[in-house]
Order: sequence, then structure tokens, then C-alpha cells
Amino acid sequence: MISSLTTALLSKMQPVFGDTKVKIGVAGACCVAALYALHRHVYWRKRVKSFDNQVVVVTGAASGMGRALALRFAKWGSRLALLDVNKGGLEETKKMIEALTLPKGGAPKPCKTFVCDVSKSEKCVATLKDVRSQMGDEIDVLINNAGVIVGKEIVDLTDADIAFTFGVNTFGPMYMTRAVLPSMMKRKKGHIVFMASAAGFTGVAKMSDYSASKAACQKFAESVREEVRFHKMYDIHVTQINPYFVRTGMFVGVKDTFILPMLSTDFVVDQTLQGIIDRVPRVNTPFMVRLSIFLKSFMPMFFLDGLKWALRVDVTMEDFKPPSRPTK
Repeated sequence: MISSLTTALLSKMQPVFGDTKVKIGVAGACCVAALYALHRHVYWRKRVKSFDNQVVVVTGAASGMGRALALRFAKWGSRLALLDVNKGGLEETKKMIEALTLPKGGAPKPCKTFVCDVSKSEKCVATLKDVRSQMGDEIDVLINNAGVIVGKEIVDLTDADIAFTFGVNTFGPMYMTRAVLPSMMKRKKGHIVFMASAAGFTGVAKMSDYSASKAACQKFAESVREEVRFHKMYDIHVTQINPYFVRTGMFVGVKDTFILPMLSTDFVVDQTLQGIIDRVPRVNTPFMVRLSIFLKSFMPMFFLDGLKWALRVDVTMEDFKPPSRPTK
């Protein structure tokens, strides 16, 4: 019975796979798969073996993803410089790091805190100068993590709201990168990480300024990567992280869905650190984000509208509660 069904199915499929265009398509897919496997193998061979004793700067380290990333780097033996406008939050993160016990025993290396508004160019330059002075070394890894969201419709956004969003989400990474990159280029090594967002790939209601600021951050990251490659400085790595909504205080009220639930902080930290270890240019997570990016490249808009409706992206921000503005 099964044998006869298999034979019948193969006979039906024969005309399809016998078509020249289908053969070319299958061959092309196999080539793409082979190239991807080679790409992963090459990056795997270049993986970072250790972050022990490296100077790692984390912006937005007073809470959320910044705090979680700082704690993980501390466990790896990194020397941390924690930046934020929230001094109280920074001190709390520092206490949490000091209370850690490393996997192999012992205490983490001392970390330093710096109050810094990354939306101000002069503050970034002055703070990084202090970082180098107090850490006694150049910066090995820069994590551009600081981010804000206002969560209003475009007609309700004020000039101050827009300036606030772009100041932190877009100009902040630009100012920090511009201040750090020259020393990395001088040493011909380093790693710059941009915590962007899947919202940079698609417009979302009540997130027009946020989506635009993250899209700009993505393109800036790509451009910086091209510039260091132009100078053949292949040991300076640039990685952008584009996750879906993360379950932190920044996104209180964002609706969960069964197909596309909010991501846990631990999951995104794991994905981020794996991308840093593997030195990949981009991490898009979870799978549904990667799928939607692929479909958006060729599907008509009405299909994408239907996909957003199915994933409930159209009402994601309906009950969003704007976080309070950060304070010093």
C-alpha cells in the first residue's frame, strides 16, 4: 500500500522536477546552502576564544539588556565600563556584578561606572577619555545598547520627542563609534556592537520615530563595517543585533502573541553573545523575524499587510505604556 502510494507520488512529481527551470532553482538553492555552510565554517574558525581581561564598554547599562550583557561579560572576566544617565541604576548593576562568583571561582574584575548622556557628542568624547584613563587601557569592545522609546502616533509626537528618540537611538551610537574607532584602527582590532531592532526592518504603528531611528542605526552599522573593510582592517568587527520586542521595562504593555511572543532577556543575551563570539555582521532573531525579512524582499504589500495582521503586529502597541524618561 505504502509502496504504491510512493510510486504514484513520484510519478506525479516527475514532470515538475523534470522541468529545466525547477532544476536550475534546486541547483541554485543547493549552491546558496553550500555557500552559507562555508560562510558559517569560516566565521566559526575566527571565533573569539576569550574576553578575559578585555575592556568592554556597555551603554545603557543601568537596566534591561545593558545590565544583562554587563553581567555576562563580567562572568567572562572582562573589565567593564558601564555608561548610562541613571546613576542609581548604574550603581545597582555594579553591586550585582561585585556579588557574582565566576564559574572557575573568584570574584569578577573591578568595573567602573560613568554617567553619560550618549545623545551629546561632547559627553561621549569626554566619558571615553575618562574610561581610557581609569581603565588604563584602550577599549576592546563597544556595546551600543542605550535605547529609548516614546510610543506615540506621529501626529502626537513633539519635536522634543523626535529629538529624544534619534538622539539616543541613532546619534548616540554614531558619537560613541566615532570616538572609539580611531584607536581601534590604530591597533587594527576591536569589536563594535549595535543593539538595533527588528522594528528597523518594518514600520509599526505608534513606533514611527523608533522604527526610523533603528533603521538608521542599522544602515550606520553597515556603513561602518564597509569603511573598516575598505581599509582592509578585517580584525575590526561590526555586529548589529536585531531582535523582536524584549521583555524588559522598556516595552511594558506590548502585546504578546502565540506565534510571535516577546523574547526573554536571557534569550536575546545568548543570541547577542553568540553573534559577538562568532563575529557575524548581523543577528536577526527569532526565526519569524528572519522569515519576514525574506518575504518582504519580494512579496506584494497586501501579502505583508496580511502577515502583519496574522502575527498581530498591527495591534502590538495598542496597550503600550511609555516608560518614564531616564533621570540622572
